[in-house]
Amino acid sequence: MSVSVVGKLTSYSNISFGVLSAANLPNEATFSGSKGSLTIHYPFYAATSFTSPAGTKEYPLPEPYMPTSFPNSTGMRYALGQVLTAVLLKIS
Repeated sequence: MSVSVVGKLTSYSNISFGVLSAANLPNEATFSGSKGSLTIHYPFYAATSFTSPAGTKEYPLPEPYMPTSFPNSTGMRYALGQVLTAVLLKIS
């Protein structure tokens, strides 16, 4: 993430500064409650596995038929296909 600010203080002076930061995050989601916790593994936006008090479950994806830009994009394609089917069939 980067931020740049440029401004005018007076008619004779200007101000400018910038900030740059980077972080490597685990890209997992963890939900905790009174009966345990649920961890959705990397990448959480298109996960193929999760861990709960009952154990770890995995849902492998088929190999993509063409190169993808993001991990598990095949899963996102599948999810969008299911939403499209539901909308076309008017399933709620």
